[in-house]
Amino acid sequence: MASKSVYQDFDQQALQHFGLDSAPIYGVLSSSLDSVDDVVCTQDVDKYEEIKSILHSETSFNWRACKRAFVLPKCPVSLDRIKSVAKEHNITIVNDYTKADFIISHDDFQSSFNSNELIKSTLLMYKLWNYNTVSDTLGRIPIVDKHHVPCIYDAKWSSKVNVWNLNSTCLYDVWILTGLAVNVAYGLQTNTLQGVININNLIHSATSVQVITEDMIQLITQMVKSRSDEDLGIAGKLIPTIDRTTNHHLIWKLFQDCDDIRWKFNRNKDVQYWLDNLEFNYTNHSAEQMILKLEKKELLTKESFRFLEPICRKEIQIYNRDLYVFQVSVKPKYQEYLK
Repeated sequence: MASKSVYQDFDQQALQHFGLDSAPIYGVLSSSLDSVDDVVCTQDVDKYEEIKSILHSETSFNWRACKRAFVLPKCPVSLDRIKSVAKEHNITIVNDYTKADFIISHDDFQSSFNSNELIKSTLLMYKLWNYNTVSDTLGRIPIVDKHHVPCIYDAKWSSKVNVWNLNSTCLYDVWILTGLAVNVAYGLQTNTLQGVININNLIHSATSVQVITEDMIQLITQMVKSRSDEDLGIAGKLIPTIDRTTNHHLIWKLFQDCDDIRWKFNRNKDVQYWLDNLEFNYTNHSAEQMILKLEKKELLTKESFRFLEPICRKEIQIYNRDLYVFQVSVKPKYQEYLK
């Protein structure tokens, strides 16, 4: 039975499939400094990109007919939110990829690290630049000294030993793959796993997604500005359910009335994910800028124009009113939105 850790035992058939069976193996020290896990190291960026593409690219299959899904680690959406949406489709989220029918992917499962900085233990794969491997810590970290392969030195070692005091070998420009990355990619290649769906499309499939209204804006604003933790918690559950693809003028209004959403929910993964995937930076746009942005994106509707135009009109600044009478009219090309 596999665990949800990225550090799985490598399937030898998977390594052979991707031509990694002769690639060097190195150890990665745990954050607690009491265990070491193995990773595959390659200088072939094409193999790395191939596996990344398999794990990331959506495939065509009827995921709604499946029963079990595995979420790739480091997902930007909370597990509670994912489980709630999956439940609507009678899908169970499992911690063991070998028990899953398909994979839920995202954009955050890989990264890069430089010059012995801390390697995050939740990433499936990553690039390393200017690192070192060590076999003997002179007794400072016994688990490393006993490990069957050299271990990659990173910042977590510094509390025990400095790399400059040890015999080490340089890893200058390499790509690292964990057992979970290789095994899951192999499962997708051999149809043991039926396919991949991106987390964004899963969340968009939720029947709980709702179109924003002015009443909702008022409710959320009251809760966000409330000093009650309970109110803030409810708002944090409500905001991620707002449909980001429609009523852009009302989403803009929400940010005008409640411009502290981002920092109020800076620890809420679901709100942050919703914010990061918005169509516009609503906070920094005036009503006129929103009209022009919506027009450019071909998203301007009669409803949005009629909502935003009166606000623009109020913001017009005309001087010398004591001597002159001014008349303002909408440009002819926008007249159709007022019919």
